[in-house]
Amino acid sequence: MADASSGSRAAAAWIGTVGRAAAAWIGTVGRPVLARATPTWAGVAILAGVVMGGNGLAPADVVALASSSWRAVAVLGTAWLLLSSAAVRVGFDADGAPYLRSLPGGPAFERTTVVLAAAAVHLPWAALWFAGGGVAPGAAAWTAMTAASLAVVALAGRLDRAPATPRWRGPIAALAGVHARSLARRRLSALAAGAGMAALGGAFAALVIGHEARDARDAIVIAGAVASIGLAAALVAGTAAVAESDRQLDWLAHAAAISPASRRLGLALVLAGLGIGAGAIATLAAAAVTPLGATTLVAVAGTHALVGLGAGLAAVEVGVRARRADGVDGTRVAIGLLLVGVVGLVTIGIFHAIGVAAFVAVGAGAAAGGARPA
Repeated sequence: MADASSGSRAAAAWIGTVGRAAAAWIGTVGRPVLARATPTWAGVAILAGVVMGGNGLAPADVVALASSSWRAVAVLGTAWLLLSSAAVRVGFDADGAPYLRSLPGGPAFERTTVVLAAAAVHLPWAALWFAGGGVAPGAAAWTAMTAASLAVVALAGRLDRAPATPRWRGPIAALAGVHARSLARRRLSALAAGAGMAALGGAFAALVIGHEARDARDAIVIAGAVASIGLAAALVAGTAAVAESDRQLDWLAHAAAISPASRRLGLALVLAGLGIGAGAIATLAAAAVTPLGATTLVAVAGTHALVGLGAGLAAVEVGVRARRADGVDGTRVAIGLLLVGVVGLVTIGIFHAIGVAAFVAVGAGAAAGGARPA
């Protein structure tokens, strides 16, 4: 009897120890991963609301197309992988993980928690497949995406690039070059997330065009409306990164007497380029998901390029206004670009093709005036 009681106490103590260790690992890894994933989920939810709200496009439509076309599933899967990889990456070597790893069973707890956190990041992807395809397709899609993201993040962590000495002509080219190099070398996850959101927006736009567009004019309205939200969301991470790069150059800009107008122009060159690039990605995704006629494809490509340009120019003002003495407020960037997307959505919805040009004009005006870099 005593042996049984002693065994029960030992089992209870072991369960308590395991529970505390699991809770510590979940807090250490899960919380930062969740914090990084939440903005992505919000952006996708807003984009899905535009695409699926009131237009008849249902999860079953998306899953049916992806199941019947390898190109469609490749585009959608790659887009989501790009969007989610940054959040999964946070789970590797999270703050506090080295200490917990040194405790008994630490490595096993860490691997298990990282896998569970990665699976949680892909809950929206899983929900789409569960809702549109059922239990088996949903479980398969969830498992495959979780495994793919872990493999991609682990492989990317081993890559290293040799630095190169830049050569620029003039202060504006130097400013734009510094911002671009900051993105490429230190904020690659921002570029990947933006590319994923742009591709997702292009793919969704193509699905709606295939359902509802009767001619190129309809395609312009649909592509413009979706791109207003999708491309604005795609620029959130990049805008915050470029604004932070500009903030860090304050001392150099003041020492070299670089004017606020020149600094704005440097920001505009980079962010407009990001916007146009995001538009090109959206067009490639749209063409891969749904066959588009030549006239429709040209209309969609032009619309994506112009909306991306307008959003990128407007992002200059958003980034400048989000600056603080100690950094850039990412929440203000996200809210500001969401408002930019809403302006584009309303403008294009009311004025159609003319609204696309008007949106570019609004973005150019925002880039040229307003708040100045401190």
